Amino acid sequence: MRELIPVPRICESGTGRLAISAHTTIAVEGAEPHRLRDAAAIMRRVIVRLTGIPLALQPAADVSAADIVLSCGAPTPELPPLDMEEGYELSVTPAGATITADTLFGVARGLATFVQLVTQDAEGWYLPACRVEDAPRLAWRGLLLDVARHWIPANLIHLTLEALALAKLNVLHLHLTDDQAFRFESHRHPGLHENNADGFWFTQDELRAIVEHAAALGIRVVPELDVPGHTTSWLVAMPELGVAGVAPEPRRRFGIADCALDPASDRVLEVIDDLVGELTHVFPDPCLHIGGDEVAESAWDGDRTSLQADFNLKLGEILAAHGRRMVGWDEILHPDLPADTIVQSWRSPLSMWEAARAGHDVVLSHPWYLDHLYPARLLHAYDPLASPVEFETANSLVLDDPGTAPVAHLVRGWQGLFGNLTAAEPAGEAGTTHILGGEACMWAEHVTEENLSQRLWPRLAAFAEVLWSEPESRAGALDLSRRLDRFGSRLRIVGVDPVADRSVMLARIADDDDDLADALRILGDACEPIRFYGRLLPSALGAATFTQPPDRNPPGFQYTADTPLNRMVDCTPVESSTARSLRSDPADAVGIAHAWKAAARTITSRGAGVALVEEVIPLATDIGRLAGLLEELARGRVPAGAQSLLDAAAVPCAELRLAVVDPIRELVTEAG
Repeated sequence: MRELIPVPRICESGTGRLAISAHTTIAVEGAEPHRLRDAAAIMRRVIVRLTGIPLALQPAADVSAADIVLSCGAPTPELPPLDMEEGYELSVTPAGATITADTLFGVARGLATFVQLVTQDAEGWYLPACRVEDAPRLAWRGLLLDVARHWIPANLIHLTLEALALAKLNVLHLHLTDDQAFRFESHRHPGLHENNADGFWFTQDELRAIVEHAAALGIRVVPELDVPGHTTSWLVAMPELGVAGVAPEPRRRFGIADCALDPASDRVLEVIDDLVGELTHVFPDPCLHIGGDEVAESAWDGDRTSLQADFNLKLGEILAAHGRRMVGWDEILHPDLPADTIVQSWRSPLSMWEAARAGHDVVLSHPWYLDHLYPARLLHAYDPLASPVEFETANSLVLDDPGTAPVAHLVRGWQGLFGNLTAAEPAGEAGTTHILGGEACMWAEHVTEENLSQRLWPRLAAFAEVLWSEPESRAGALDLSRRLDRFGSRLRIVGVDPVADRSVMLARIADDDDDLADALRILGDACEPIRFYGRLLPSALGAATFTQPPDRNPPGFQYTADTPLNRMVDCTPVESSTARSLRSDPADAVGIAHAWKAAARTITSRGAGVALVEEVIPLATDIGRLAGLLEELARGRVPAGAQSLLDAAAVPCAELRLAVVDPIRELVTEAG
């Protein structure tokens, strides 16, 4: 019961169990019977996928005889509003189970809990008897998905929606445009999407289908057109929108471009008005995100802050005329910003507190940049309602984590760039009411459709718990890693399988050599990718970190949207499972050492000459040496030179670090 994620507000164990069999039936009652039956059909499909047992949907007249009943108390809006009611009650006894909620959105959240409770033992599949009363802590619990830098197809977004619902997240923020691509099909200005270098965009019908699917799951879809910066893709197609009509080259590199839309151009406003009009016919959500971040200092002549503030006022008028509420990144914050604008804080909680004190509703993203590749325990340490001292404590956990050490100077610079939290003035009691929630961000410089699931899940569920569950509930929960593992196993029932996606990538790296692929999996389980912006800023880490052959990473190498993301670093989990095992059960060390020795032999002997394997051979050599050290420790001996061996193995290679060095160093210290 305590392994649920997010943790419910109230979860009491009962006596007995409700068995699930081919005779189990589902029925609905109350308001919205047709939509409830749709929810019941979803429930049935998910349980069948999980258990393999076919269930029957009972007609409404047979509710009293049904084993599982879904009950909705009142009519529910077709589209989930910002203030949607999501509370529910779940009761399970040996006689039956009931999910009761005031709205269909609450029923959907109850279904997510129900699915996590289903388990099996020697007697078969069942639900433990229990009573759950639950409701979210914060109203905005979202994921930003960047589909501009790398293409993420619609079918994968549909699967992601199913997974978001399982985690009780309720916002999908689609970052549709950036320097690299314009993904929204515009009937008024087709050149914008037709000029994409990779040739991909979403049709309006595809996006409507995403919105419809999301609404059925109680998820809002918020579109973003990022303006006035990050608009190279606009200016390639329509150079007249830029300052002095300068036409930039298509941009495949990442970072801040030195161009932007002309903030004083009436034509720019006309085009944006056209696009907003089209967007409102596809995305019915009341919120529309206008970006507003990272305008280059060189993009405009004059005071950038003043020019952008005036531009945002005009944008606000356009959105208001179309019945939309403006959302933007924290650079848009200005004393004249319209009061109903929602500010999304990405650089620091300081901007969140400043905006909230000024009376703006705010959404926090700063600590939850999933592309920084922080493990779940660090994502779990932050809270949008935390005090400055609590934020500093969470920041310290990030800086003190061994995995951050290779990039600690970058992280420390980032945290200090936007102000001192210890001297900050928090939002205050009145300002806290403006903190709507948070949004994790999956920026896609190093993400494609192949590894998206691996970079989202199950870490995203740790973030979801922070926004759904009360702090006291989270503090009493069982080990986060164990609960996330269980949640990850449930993802497969909605078609999201990070483990399978990783296996496909490893097989290709190994050139379909099964033994080599298995050896690479063992090596990858001992590693973690370089965190923060280590891959985007290689010069900051030093040449020793990047040991790829010269033809892969020549001097001055930089990732672009065309760089293949097909290497070990692209399919290595964010958190090392083997490092976790060594900490939780050091008795496994001998078995781990045996596996490492075999993997090292396979990689060094069969990986030579395989292009995507050669770069990790030094890491394989290191785990072979570490295997010997583990065996000596198991015999109660600390060999001479142990620390030197660990120091050498700790140096990142191929944008990976051997995370197992840290627990082995702890074992050496204990044995010494």
